[in-house]
Amino acid sequence: MQYVILGSIIILSVLGVLELIRIISYSMTSVPENTFSLIVHIRSMDECEFVIESLIERIKWNSIDFDVIILYSKEYPEIKTIAEKLIYKYNNISLLTYEDLNYNLIIN
Repeated sequence: MQYVILGSIIILSVLGVLELIRIISYSMTSVPENTFSLIVHIRSMDECEFVIESLIERIKWNSIDFDVIILYSKEYPEIKTIAEKLIYKYNNISLLTYEDLNYNLIIN
């Protein structure tokens, strides 16, 4: 009976040490904040809110802070109104047209 208890204590100790090594290595290799910009192309008004909400939830779930750039066409002003309402809700979203994005890429 002593050997079973001693064996289980040793196994649990080894698993605990391995978990500590995993946590330390993950924290040392984690990505710094605000290093990614994610560009999302919204094609229709029907999917606009769903795409943005699911994207924000995925970002929170991964605990990485992305800067999100939403691209829309000037042909669909409804997408702009929906996205502007969501921009007030979340602070890491920006809204650009294709022309604005090209201008910003050329300037920067």
